[in-house]
Amino acid sequence: VELSCDMIDAEKLKHLIISAMKQTPGLQGIFLPNEYVTTAYLTALHDGLLPAKPLFAVGYDHTPMVEQAIRDGELAGAIFQQAESIGAQAFRQLHALMTQQIRLDEQEERTIYFPTALVTKENLDAVLQQQREQVS
Repeated sequence: VELSCDMIDAEKLKHLIISAMKQTPGLQGIFLPNEYVTTAYLTALHDGLLPAKPLFAVGYDHTPMVEQAIRDGELAGAIFQQAESIGAQAFRQLHALMTQQIRLDEQEERTIYFPTALVTKENLDAVLQQQREQVS
């Protein structure tokens, strides 16, 4: 089931998730592809609006709510981005463009891949510790 909606409207997103889950009775798992969808799913879960049948749910991105949901078993896990690495790379690219006075429309488009971390209840504390060490 793929959902398309305005990510800014959290209530609409929550209701789309609820509707999609009710319309898919054989659903066993769900991937929540970004912070907004993950938050909407968890809010609906906490509000008691989701079907009682437990799902294998995997979220995306690291927020305090996602971290707690993993600890509580509400999410089987989540994919965490490395925000510091993404920010550092973006700054390096922007700095290079500015110091070399390269116009954006002259820059060749390219994809830069960053590693992510699959986080579960079993490795959550180790991943968080590793992230803290990378920041300091």
